[in-house]
Amino acid sequence: HGNLTAIVTPTRHLAMIDTLSRLWLQVQRNTVVAVLGWTLAASPQGSSASTLELRLHDGGAVVTFEIPAHCSVREGPGTAEAVCHPDGSAEASQSASRVASLFFEVTLESRREAVDASTVSLAQTYAFADFQKELPAFVCGEERVSRIRVENPQRRVEDGRVVYSAVVTCPEVRFMGLGPRRAVVRYFFDGGTRVTTMARALVDDFERVKPLIDTFHASVTLHTERKP
Repeated sequence: HGNLTAIVTPTRHLAMIDTLSRLWLQVQRNTVVAVLGWTLAASPQGSSASTLELRLHDGGAVVTFEIPAHCSVREGPGTAEAVCHPDGSAEASQSASRVASLFFEVTLESRREAVDASTVSLAQTYAFADFQKELPAFVCGEERVSRIRVENPQRRVEDGRVVYSAVVTCPEVRFMGLGPRRAVVRYFFDGGTRVTTMARALVDDFERVKPLIDTFHASVTLHTERKP
């Protein structure tokens, strides 16, 4: 039993950068990641889609969403990730690359400083510029906004919740053999709860998988226990 040597391929290297960028974002947001926990509730076997559930430890917020049934689900602190192999194989999805496959992510965060915040104050606390500043690291693992293309950025209010959305295109990484990727991103705030959702795929595959991406975003539902 000698020493183990880790072999890091270019694609895995980018995935590591991607993960570290997200962890740094969580620190910058000053969120209560340590108190987060989640459970998954899948649809019956044989269904073409699985419905998953992500919840806070205190039960104050639950978000449900739908992904293709063949996707491999991976856990993180307050985060659910799903990697889906393009051939629709559940077995292949188990080892598929998160940076080169159809990829879904949902993050549920508790923001204590905003528990009693109104819609207006939430919009003021987290400005549209803050949303755009987070996109390079969150979506592409990049440091600069100039490295990505942001299309159709929006901020609106839906049912008393502040919603930010955009379509983001990541640059190709030539020395890794990774083509450009495109993602649809949505953040929304409801009092002290923030939900971040993303669906990303290679640009070459994007139009083919867009119905799955649209279904995912349309299925995301936040349930909160509001104080009287």
